[in-house]
Amino acid sequence: MSVRGNLIVFEGADGIGKTQLTKRVTEHLTAHGVACVPMAFPGLQAGTLGWLVNELHHNCASCGVAKIDPTSMQVLHIAAHIDAIEQQIRPALESGTWVILDRFWWSTLVYGRILGARPKSLAGMVDVERHHWRDIQPVCIFLVSRSKPAREGESLDRHIQLQQEYAAVAEQYGRDNRVVPVSTDSTIEDTVASVLAEIPVRG
Repeated sequence: MSVRGNLIVFEGADGIGKTQLTKRVTEHLTAHGVACVPMAFPGLQAGTLGWLVNELHHNCASCGVAKIDPTSMQVLHIAAHIDAIEQQIRPALESGTWVILDRFWWSTLVYGRILGARPKSLAGMVDVERHHWRDIQPVCIFLVSRSKPAREGESLDRHIQLQQEYAAVAEQYGRDNRVVPVSTDSTIEDTVASVLAEIPVRG
């Protein structure tokens, strides 16, 4: 079956407003008669592989794991992505439902590089995930940025490093996609309005 729904992606560092944008855009589209569903990588829905990987990533000790190698962690993320693509994202798109996705495979490269995963391993695992996307192309990837960290206590240097890595990945891999930079430095209302102006359904 061909893909009939649209995929919209919000990509960028932790804590800069992607989740809020995903929620607000989903609410707007739904209010204007578009069937859509918000999703997030690695996953927040209980009972899924993505949810388990999210727990391992943020609190591996609670799962009985003392420590996870950076490359191994990114392999887990890729596995969660593929599981979501085949079990949730593809079926939704094939049914005509839009998917509003918080994160893309770009984050695997960015965080893998920063956390010290092996570069050749990262490249190989991303190739595996990209095979599963094959006929699915986002209609738009919003590359979200912010001039300063939104989370209290977060290092400005790390924040800058993350945004530089995302810019590099977008430059390397974004040529086949429509990539729209969006800043969350302004109010959420202004940011949402700028995003909606780029989406093919208005109202």
